[in-house]
Amino acid sequence: YPALCFAISHKEFDIAKAILSSEQCDVNAEMTRSSHAIEEKEWSALAETKIPALCFAIDSNNIEIVKLLLSSSKINVNADYVSEHYYYNSGAEEEEEEKEDKNEKEIGWILERKINPPLSLAVKKSNKEIIKLLLQNKEIDLNKIDDQNKKAIDYADDEEIKKIFQEFK
Repeated sequence: YPALCFAISHKEFDIAKAILSSEQCDVNAEMTRSSHAIEEKEWSALAETKIPALCFAIDSNNIEIVKLLLSSSKINVNADYVSEHYYYNSGAEEEEEEKEDKNEKEIGWILERKINPPLSLAVKKSNKEIIKLLLQNKEIDLNKIDDQNKKAIDYADDEEIKKIFQEFK
């Protein structure tokens, strides 16, 4: 995966800083993971997870790297963490047998796709400092929704986090 994401994953602040100082560096680099699952001798379709560098740092609660990434004018503060996962629907076999037309078989694999904007991810992690840093960025979209059709504020159970949002409105 990209060198920036590798440095972030290993909490190598100095290396991440050096990488970000390069003009060729993509501050919005994404780590992409692809995976298959196997169930009843069948492989699932390919599932992909895309984690932007900023989300990777937020997920790791790495405040220093979040600050470093946010210091770039090229950062996309609204780039989603997209996670795909397949699971096997064991009831699909029964449905297949009931179908009269053999060409209409139900595939037993179900795709679950999760979308987490950076701000929602920070709220779910209850990291107040990262939430403040994101809210200070003029490009942050407070109305961005995730796969559950919720905004970041909808995940705020902590009164202190709700206050932080009020301060930045």
